[in-house]
Amino acid sequence: MNERYQIRAPENWSSSDQAIAQFEAGNSNAGQVSYKIIQKVNEIRIDKKNGRIFLVEAINREKVSSLSFQIEATSESLSARTNVTLELIDLNDNIPLIND
Repeated sequence: MNERYQIRAPENWSSSDQAIAQFEAGNSNAGQVSYKIIQKVNEIRIDKKNGRIFLVEAINREKVSSLSFQIEATSESLSARTNVTLELIDLNDNIPLIND
């Protein structure tokens, strides 16, 4: 896996069945690989068998602009980690305020 990944997803969106990204270990000879997020991030989960990342909780871009976390891929003989930054795409979801 690369040292750093940057992924993007729209704010206020979550889906238990549509992944926002997928990570794959680079060594095809490693055998069965399992994936996990190293530190707990409540809004994100990873499928430990295929490395797919899901937003499980809607995140408001006005409150949180990005999340950073680390993913580890492990097989019987190898282990690798990568840093990931999830940037939230700001949607025009707030009514503009005009002051006189």
